[in-house]
This record gives sequence, structure tokens and C-alpha cells, in this order.
Amino acid sequence: MGRGLSELQQSIIVMAYENRDPSINLGGRHVYRESILRECFGWEPRERGWSPFSRKDIGAERYNRGMASLSRALRRLEERGLVEFTHSMLASGWSGVLLTEEGEAEAQRILERREATPTLKKLGDALGIRPSELLKD
Repeated sequence: MGRGLSELQQSIIVMAYENRDPSINLGGRHVYRESILRECFGWEPRERGWSPFSRKDIGAERYNRGMASLSRALRRLEERGLVEFTHSMLASGWSGVLLTEEGEAEAQRILERREATPTLKKLGDALGIRPSELLKD
């Protein structure tokens, strides 16, 4: 896979994995764009309007950076075969992402690594090496 997944990409995959929606694609693991922006970027949705987030309230520069960052992260996840875009007529374009089988497997690996990290840190400290060195083949 080349470079590893960014923190944002990992967060997106885990969010989708933990959000099992039986109404989508026979139980697909899905996350909406608005949920990613709220959880990962800290954006607060506005009460009214056609768009859930206000460029004015967020600030044009921050809004543009966030949207560009999200777009790049999702495109790269799609290129790796980990997600597929979902579309909505109301959103007039893509509305979120659905994990592929490969994406679900990657989410499980991410969660396993996160669960193992405290134990690996303790073991690494005891051995005087970095936890990542313990994971090498």
C-alpha cells in the first residue's frame, strides 16, 4: 500500500466501521460527510440553510482547507479500494462513503493496533525500544 494511512483516513474508516447501517447496501458500514466534518474537524452544523455548515461561521480559509483535506483523504481511500462514495440527490453529489470488504478488514486492523498500543508501549518501555519495532516481522 505504500505510505500508511493518515490519522484522518484512519478516523474515517473506523467511523464507518462502527456505524453499521442495515438500511444501506445490505448492512453496509457507512459514514456521512457531515459526520466526518463534525467529528474530525470540530465543525458545528447550523440550524437552517441548504448546507449543513456555514462557510461564514467556520471562516472561508478554514472551510476551504477542511473540505480540500477531506476530499483528498477520501479520494486516496477510494484509490486504495477501501471505500466507495455514496450519492444523494439531496446533497447534489456524494454524501458519504461506504466501506468495501478491504476497508472493513483495514478498520479491524486499525482497531486491533489501537487496542494493543498501551500494552506495546509498556513492553517497549521495558525492553528499551519503540512499540513500532515490536510489530516488525
